[in-house]
Amino acid sequence: MIAPQASAAFVAAMEKVLDIYSRPYDARRPVVRMDETPRQLIRETREPIAAAAGRPERHDYEYERCGVCNVFMASEPLAGRRLSKVTERRTKADWAVFVQDIAASYPDAERITLVMDLPQHPHPGLAVRGVCTRAGQGAVGSLRVRLHAQARQLAEHG
Repeated sequence: MIAPQASAAFVAAMEKVLDIYSRPYDARRPVVRMDETPRQLIRETREPIAAAAGRPERHDYEYERCGVCNVFMASEPLAGRRLSKVTERRTKADWAVFVQDIAASYPDAERITLVMDLPQHPHPGLAVRGVCTRAGQGAVGSLRVRLHAQARQLAEHG
């Protein structure tokens, strides 16, 4: 369902993303979905109570906070592939290294199309330490990478 406040730009951007996702599988030009999420690390402070006949295992709600991490995930559904990486923080450098990791995992690809949200970055033409350049295209070694922001971000940031 399209939100009532969605504009024509939103609809056009969503159609572009759907066109990308509907491409047939091509090992030389994979379509890879990339996302990231911060996660809180916690530890239980009490031992769970073991399950008994007619009663499931029980866990206390109390926990100890052990910091945070960032989880990067890339998936190529048509090939059944995924790549994940956990970092201590979320920086532009961490993001750029993960993009390089994705590129390195496709050594025979001519071009990789990355589809992502880009919540902290206003447009897909993000420049990050030489990994990506104008118009969201950049050379990673001899590999071409094209970035596509998802429709929500395109609509929000023009």
